[in-house]
Amino acid sequence: MVKLSIIIPIYNVENYIKICFDSIIRQKNMNEIEVICIDDGSTDNSGIICDQYAKKDKRFKVIHQKNLGVAMARNVGLDIAQGKYIAWIDPDDYIADDWYEKINLLINKNIDIIFFDYAFLIDDIVKKVKYGDKSGYVEKSKFLKELVLDKKVQSQLWSKVMKKNLFHNIKIPVELKILEDYAIMHYLVERAETIYYISDCLYFYLVRKNSLLNNKIDIEDDYKAYLVSKNRYKYLIGKNIEVSRINYLLRASCVCVKFYQLKTFTQEEKYKYDICKKELKKNMKYILISKDATIALKLKAIACKLNMLRIMLKIKNYI
Repeated sequence: MVKLSIIIPIYNVENYIKICFDSIIRQKNMNEIEVICIDDGSTDNSGIICDQYAKKDKRFKVIHQKNLGVAMARNVGLDIAQGKYIAWIDPDDYIADDWYEKINLLINKNIDIIFFDYAFLIDDIVKKVKYGDKSGYVEKSKFLKELVLDKKVQSQLWSKVMKKNLFHNIKIPVELKILEDYAIMHYLVERAETIYYISDCLYFYLVRKNSLLNNKIDIEDDYKAYLVSKNRYKYLIGKNIEVSRINYLLRASCVCVKFYQLKTFTQEEKYKYDICKKELKKNMKYILISKDATIALKLKAIACKLNMLRIMLKIKNYI
């Protein structure tokens, strides 16, 4: 029986993938697992490296497919996974040597969702991200509220290990291109009964200079992020789960800011700006009294309402 399936979507990461794979191989007593490598049409040596590891270690399984995108690759991995639990690792990242040891203790306790601390690697700088000081159970209502705020708890798949049955009839949306994990995480959490936090840094995320984290996001992506965030809010409110509006309003403000940074704009961009500006004006009172809203968001909302956002953007200390 496979206890844990690790799914790794792979595309042109030949310079990083061995570090990722070796961090998995170093885990102790990790026999009841499978490592599913989805080579998503790589044009470098990534697919060859996957095959080399599969020949050396029977736990590694390799699927070669044409380039369909990371969301589709993850869905393919999910479809063939045999494990009771699912873990996700990006191929340019790596896990701590005791990752499986810490997780396996909780798998044996039948926990639905396990999450842990992680670190961003930026050049030679390690920036750790901690949720708390002590390991323990987290109430689902508390976890959902924090998830919606997207601060202490975020939606990355790789920072969590979850039972596969939580994914029943849930697919990662391939049409989004961004925030695919954000779009499904609240559904998974809603289904969970038990959530446990490990107060240890178990995952290391490499921030590459050419990664999405460093690329300038256009207004279209900001608008998609706004819609995904608002849909999450509406879904949970519809389930009588009280959560904050601030994250989707923050994303609306990002659309407005980006619009004023454009030298020229299309009618479609103007239409999206108008929608987000209207949303901010409608929720002005909520933003101003919310403890979850930053001073920067409150100032942006006021400036947007008064048609002074362009002036405010020149005062960089306030944004």
